[in-house]
Amino acid sequence: MRNTGSDIDSGREAFAPLCRLHVLTLAFGRDPQAIPDALRLIYEELGPSDARTARRLVTTEALKQPSLDDAGLDLVLAGLEFVDEATVTEYGWQVGRQIWKRDPLAWRGC
Repeated sequence: MRNTGSDIDSGREAFAPLCRLHVLTLAFGRDPQAIPDALRLIYEELGPSDARTARRLVTTEALKQPSLDDAGLDLVLAGLEFVDEATVTEYGWQVGRQIWKRDPLAWRGC
């Protein structure tokens, strides 16, 4: 909470979403829906410019997942800018594989 809350501009209004985010992060290893839910919470409730630390944390964990739903994958792609290059290099192939499985033609022209 201290790390993720430090880059929130919206003040006390962000406390409830940050608490829910904390609970979701505790479930990352055991609940496959926790990461997509955390991504949605960040993008829908914390605003487009807040929570850079939370975005990095959740997107990094999402990169490590072998499978995400379409919405979760879209949010991971939107959040790649928050993840360090070494993590993207190590786990990015999993995202690429998921994109390929969903739409192989999306890679034409790359």
